[in-house]
Amino acid sequence: GIGESGFFIGWESNGQDGTLSSLYGRYVPLSGAPTAELSLAVTTAGEQTGLAFAPLADGGAACFWSTDGKIAGGLVDESGSPAGWEKDVASAGDGTLVEPRAVAIEQETVAVVYEHRKGGFRDVLGRVVGAYDGSWQLGEEQALAAEELLFETSPVIARSGDYVYVAWVEQDVTTTACVRRFDLQLGNPS
Repeated sequence: GIGESGFFIGWESNGQDGTLSSLYGRYVPLSGAPTAELSLAVTTAGEQTGLAFAPLADGGAACFWSTDGKIAGGLVDESGSPAGWEKDVASAGDGTLVEPRAVAIEQETVAVVYEHRKGGFRDVLGRVVGAYDGSWQLGEEQALAAEELLFETSPVIARSGDYVYVAWVEQDVTTTACVRRFDLQLGNPS
């Protein structure tokens, strides 16, 4: 994610900390040297994949990843150090959540979208997440596509002004790229 004072980069590393796949990153200020490499999922057990960043107004960032079928998240401060609050953001008791993508929508609030896999079906879900006073505030999880098909995959999200745009690929008889516009709370789709 890119903020006004610099950007965060992250990557999956196989075997670096003794696990199959774990997440690392660093902060690169627009002036000065990058921070040291840091482990992003410090307390999350299991394999971690699909890293996404959303820069926050305070210069830090919210980061999200998939682990053990759910979406987890954590915060890094403006120096690139973990700022705590590592927590599960979404879990699918009846499937697997993967491919998180995020965008900042307000000062300490982020919209997160992800793919839900259940058997041979795929759909795109999302929720608003606030990072306030040492804890996550989770908005209601919702399906984001206009209609349910067999395959809705590869979500992406972007903000422009007072709107959030979510795009994904739908596969039924044909393959189609789709996009919907939402308000900043992932409501009022058009």
